[in-house]
Amino acid sequence: MKTVLCIALWLVGASFAYAERTKAVPRPDLKTFTSDQLKDCLERFRSSNVCGTHDDQAITAELVSRLPQMTTEKLVSCFANWKVCGTGESQASGWPISDEIAHRGNPHHLLLRYWSEPDRSIRDGIVDVAYHFKTREVAEFMRKVLIESKGDEQELYWPANYLAKLCDPAGLEWLSTREGRSQSCVVFESTVPLFRKCDYRPAIPYIVDYSIRDACLNIDDEGVKDLQHFFPHSRKSFDSMEDMQKYYCARAKRGGFEVTCDSK
Repeated sequence: MKTVLCIALWLVGASFAYAERTKAVPRPDLKTFTSDQLKDCLERFRSSNVCGTHDDQAITAELVSRLPQMTTEKLVSCFANWKVCGTGESQASGWPISDEIAHRGNPHHLLLRYWSEPDRSIRDGIVDVAYHFKTREVAEFMRKVLIESKGDEQELYWPANYLAKLCDPAGLEWLSTREGRSQSCVVFESTVPLFRKCDYRPAIPYIVDYSIRDACLNIDDEGVKDLQHFFPHSRKSFDSMEDMQKYYCARAKRGGFEVTCDSK
């Protein structure tokens, strides 16, 4: 009986000690830190508790909240060096730098700068800024960027997609002459419907060879909707993905389109 009582008391004591050790540590007020201190925290947060927290998302969010205080020139420099702003420019980060620059208005001077800017990352950032604006000047800029082809496929996707949204043949042609896609499922899912929206039939081989064979099911679905648009009265249900792919491969070939129909 005494043994059982001792064990019970030991368990209670151990539980109390564990609870004391695991009490939530109060979150520090990140607003009291300088931007340099916060950036230092981000660089070393895995090995050092510099800011009193290892929550890099909270630190980044605080730095992003300070972007409006920076000059446009300094913000532009962040495209080349994330440490200047404490955040980068990407789908994961939500493009906070270009959002802030675009919020400031007309990008005319940045569009001019693009053609003399030697840093590729800054040129790419300028395209991100331009993407926010629906003007004739920006459309002409995007068309020229696509023609000049200074970036890789991942970078050129954005001017091409911008133009495709306007049903501009230059953007639609570029997108439909790739091998696969250079963007994530989430991003590219909104691109595939542009082919049917713009009634761009030359995209049929691309859709048959890639979009309906994509690893992303949402893109497969959009590809099927495209092909149902281009081939009215086509079948609405299929026994399997392979059945659907074979069907539209045959429809494309009968329509005179050159397709490979290989499994991707």
